[in-house]
Formats: sequence, structure tokens, C-alpha cells
Amino acid sequence: MMRSTSLLFALALAACASADTKVGPEDGSTSSESTISNYYTTIVGTLALGQTTNDSIRYPDYYLGRTLVLRKGQSLKLVVSGSHKSTVQFYGPASSFTADGEPRFGAAMVTTATKKSGTKQTVTFSVTAPKDGTYMLVYGPDNVWNATFQITATCTANCERIAAEGESCGGHVPVELFWRCEPQFDCVAPHGIIADIPGHCGVYATVAELLANPAAYDGHFVAVRGEIQRRVAACTKIACSTANPCCNTCFAALNLFDEGMDPANTEGVYLTENGANLSCSGNSCDYQNHCSVVGGDYWVAGWFTLDGGVTPTLDIVRRYDAF
Repeated sequence: MMRSTSLLFALALAACASADTKVGPEDGSTSSESTISNYYTTIVGTLALGQTTNDSIRYPDYYLGRTLVLRKGQSLKLVVSGSHKSTVQFYGPASSFTADGEPRFGAAMVTTATKKSGTKQTVTFSVTAPKDGTYMLVYGPDNVWNATFQITATCTANCERIAAEGESCGGHVPVELFWRCEPQFDCVAPHGIIADIPGHCGVYATVAELLANPAAYDGHFVAVRGEIQRRVAACTKIACSTANPCCNTCFAALNLFDEGMDPANTEGVYLTENGANLSCSGNSCDYQNHCSVVGGDYWVAGWFTLDGGVTPTLDIVRRYDAF
């Protein structure tokens, strides 16, 4: 909580509390409006967009504050309703932060007051962020200590957030939850399989393109539609007895190929999934029945690397059947 009072002042407040009369900074009673946000506001959390937040204020708090991060040009509509007439302010962007990570603000962007609306005291206003940064909504009742609030913040302009490579994007989601990729990336998703599904920021490629120029894709998030097939198995060469004809152990990698590629003539792209190798293994009679995934047509996306600087490998983050 950000506040600083003298012992005498604190005793005076305590004496007045029983009468439910609020003694403290009111609108215009301080030399700088930043006094309210920086010293008389208790930060209770973040302000979620597209949701209604319910808060209660009690002695000895003067004001409550909720922070949020906005981009330059992003606009919000804010509705604050309370049980008592209240002062509402909006600050930002933060000019600095304390050692504990609490934001410090200059003068308020907006200072307003609730008005009676039915059984509530309500105010509605809009703000547009002048630059990227941390902002804060501050609200507190006038002349009383105890009050309840309902706050709704809705993004109205420039609501798309920018996602980096590999981060979630797109999809059929509320506008305030929508992420757009940086310009050099697509929002890759299996839209031909599941409509309106969120994706990840990356690039589309074929197996042939990955093999032809693997250095260009190294370290990037790549989406591919292809066939997962078993490569030629490597087996031990023990002379098995007729009583135990399956004594050899076999291992076969599961690699990704374009449709029509022959695993006997090309290695394709090696696959891992969340770091674990995709393969088939077992004895020489049944290894093909013990595979990490069933072979077939898939849409896959993940991080492409040249493992050891040589082996083209895709570490799958998302995998969907495309049979």
C-alpha cells in the first residue's frame, strides 16, 4: 500500500472511523494529483479487459488501484459503478517504478466523479494511451470509508496485441484477447481441419523446402502438412534360434515427408515432440507395432532446427490428424 501519514494524523483518522466519516485527501486537496496515485492508493491487482471486476474498500484505505499495460493508440471504455459517490481517476503511463515494482505516476489523464444512476453511483469515460506503458485506474468513495465497486474495461480501438514468433495468435476469441503476429510471420493454424482455431506465429513450409534450404528455417517456428512415416529400421544382428526367432532389437525413426516422397530415398525431416524422439522400437517381429504415433497424414507445427548443425529436426508443439 502506498501511503505515508504522521502518527498524529493516523490517530485522528482512527478516532473518526467509528462515525464512518472519511478524513483524508479529497479531489483538489493535494498540491499534485500524483499524491493520490503514489501515496494514498492501494494497488489491489491488474485490470482485466472484457470482464467485470468487483472490489470492496474498507478503512484504512483511501483509494484502490488496478494497473494494466497498454500500447500507444489503444483505446478503452471504462464503466465504474459504486455504492457511494466516488472520485475516479486514470493515470499513465508510469514515469518510474519503486524497488518493489509499484508504478509511479504524474498528473492524472482523467479525473471524474460518479453520478447517481438508479441505486448506484456510476461514471463512464474513455481513454486513449498516448504511448506504450503501464497505466492505472484509481477509485475511492467520497466522505465515507466503506464502499463496493464494479468496474468494466472494454478495449474499443487498436485492440489487437502483437505476438512474437511461436506465441499464440488469432482464433475466434473476444477482440481484447486477440493477438496479431509481427508482420514477418503468419498465424499458422490447421484451419483446413478445425475452423477458427487459434494458431502460433510462424511460417508455412513443405518438407522439400525445409530440406532444400534448412539454414533459412533454422531456429524458426514452422508449420507443415505431410506424412509421418517409419524409416528403414536398424536392428541388431544376432543369429536367432528357431525357438526365439524375434531375438533381435529394432529401432526406426518416424520422420516427416511430403506426400509421394519415398522414405527409402530420402531421410525427410526428423521429428521430436516436446523434446522426445518419435520412433518405433521393439523386437524384430513387432517393432512396427510399437510406435510413438500412428503413421499417416498430419498437420504439425513446431521449432525447426539443424540438430548438431546437420540433422533437420522439427520439435512438434502442435499435431493434428489430417486423415
